[in-house]
Formats: sequence, C-alpha cells, structure tokens
Amino acid sequence: MTAAVSIKNLRVTFNGAAVLEDITCKTRCGELTVIVGRSGSGKSTLLRAVNRLNECFPGCSTTGVVRLSLHDGQLAVYADGTCPERLRGRVGMVFQSPNVLPLSIERNMLLPQRLVRGITGRAAEEIMRRMLRRVGLFDEVCDRMDAQAATLSGGQQQRLCLARALALEPEVLLLDEPTASVDYQSARRIEDLLLSLKDELSLLVVSHSLPQTRRLADRVLLIREGRLTGQWHRGQANADAAFEKMLSTTF
Repeated sequence: MTAAVSIKNLRVTFNGAAVLEDITCKTRCGELTVIVGRSGSGKSTLLRAVNRLNECFPGCSTTGVVRLSLHDGQLAVYADGTCPERLRGRVGMVFQSPNVLPLSIERNMLLPQRLVRGITGRAAEEIMRRMLRRVGLFDEVCDRMDAQAATLSGGQQQRLCLARALALEPEVLLLDEPTASVDYQSARRIEDLLLSLKDELSLLVVSHSLPQTRRLADRVLLIREGRLTGQWHRGQANADAAFEKMLSTTF
C-alpha cells in the first residue's frame, strides 16, 4: 500500500528546546491515522509539521524529511522550492476549537475558495452547498446563510470548518482533536464523516479519546515526550491485544 505521508528523522525545536525528536513513521493511503499521547507530548506539533504550520510560531526550527504522496507525485514538504501557502492549500487543517471567520456563513465558504482556488460564482456556490450537505449542515443553515458564523452552536461551527476545509479539495486533511469542544451528537457526526472520507484523502487525527481511537483508527502513532514510542495498525498480528497493550498507559 502506498505511503501517504512519510516522515524521517523529524526534529522540531522552539527557541532551541526540542519538542519532537527523531520521528520516523509512515501513514498509508486509504487508512485513517490517529496520533495519541498525553498532553504536551508533541502530538499537535507533529500534526502541524506536515503542512509547516509550526513556522507560524516564532523561534521554530525544523529538520528532517516529510514527503507527501499527492495526485501529481511526491512532494518534499521542507524542500527549498516548496511554497508553504500552496502546500497548505493541498494539506488542510481543522483545529480543536472552531476557527470560523468573522463573516457570514456563506462568506466563510466562498471567500477561501476564491482566495485559494480562484473559484467564484455558481461553481463556488455549488461546492458550498455540496460540502455543507456532506457535513450534515446544509438543512440547518440554508435559510440563514447571511447570518454571522459565530451565531452557530459549537458543533455547527466545527462542521462549518470541516465543510470549508473540504471545499478546497485537500489531498491530506489534518485534524487536531476535532470533537473536543463539541457535543456528543456533533462528535459522532464528525466521526462518521471522517470514516466516509478515508478512501478519498489522507487523514491524520489527534485524539485524546480511547473510544474514539478504537472507532476510527486504522493506524495509531503513540507520542511520549516528543518521541514516537509505539505504532499499531489493524493488519498486524494479534492486533486487538497489541492495541490495548500499547495504549493501556496512555489514556
């Protein structure tokens, strides 16, 4: 099976202090990979390293190799010729807390399409409707598209962020605890959506929930104190027992 994301000897420091050390791993196309570990272990830093978002923080230094398998071939994330802004157009991210734009629901969907993909008019509106339906939000907002996105509930805002990310047609989607700040019903809707997406794009998800990891993961990466200390995948021998043993001291 093709490697979707390949990481070798990744090291990330902030102001000289190492947050990640010597991370080497691969994720596979068609699989949903979950990154687990205790708070402060470096999970979010690992996720952000895939689309160079750590560079948005002062004092960050990254070494090592990150390669992505995209539709048009391999992309070296940290190569000199790789533009971070273009990279982030192909590697989307959804954060733990919904980060809706201070605009209407409609503008939240249409503006990124125009800025990132140059899509406007009826084409952008069709994509907007399709993605809002994909996340189960269209019927809830179709009669108030001009309302401020901030007036939506937390669960609705997070689904709007997912729809906005999907509207840009990323080939890799990074999700940092996407259900942490939403209600149970919204969480299950998001989980079902992620399971339906894994055959279409590469998914990396940070989770603090053992039940969620059980439901979603085809592959698990365990991070402890900035190092990769365990890996698991469904196809390995004695998979269930190995899963429980690896995560028994994590959650």
